[in-house]
Amino acid sequence: MEVDWLDRFKSDFSNITIDLLSSRLNDSSPISNSLKLKIADTLFLHDFIHEEALHTKCKVLSETGKMGLAKSFYDNFCKEYRNLLGTDYEYSLMQVIQGENL
Repeated sequence: MEVDWLDRFKSDFSNITIDLLSSRLNDSSPISNSLKLKIADTLFLHDFIHEEALHTKCKVLSETGKMGLAKSFYDNFCKEYRNLLGTDYEYSLMQVIQGENL
């Protein structure tokens, strides 16, 4: 629904969702790889250049032997990042997978 008065509520909902899911990814309790992927995908629904979601998704895909998917997803992320911010993403796929700079 596209109604101006709803924009604030949608924004608030997205912010709460991002904060909650990001804190879950950073929580010390273990979570399964499938849940990590679902969290990352949900974060991308609210912020399509969410770096923590990128790191999580690429790392899980790499650890489960899906390096081609990780590379493809990383390339798409870099394209969107460049289109939105007008600059290249500063970290390589290997840095993302190895968890550097996070």
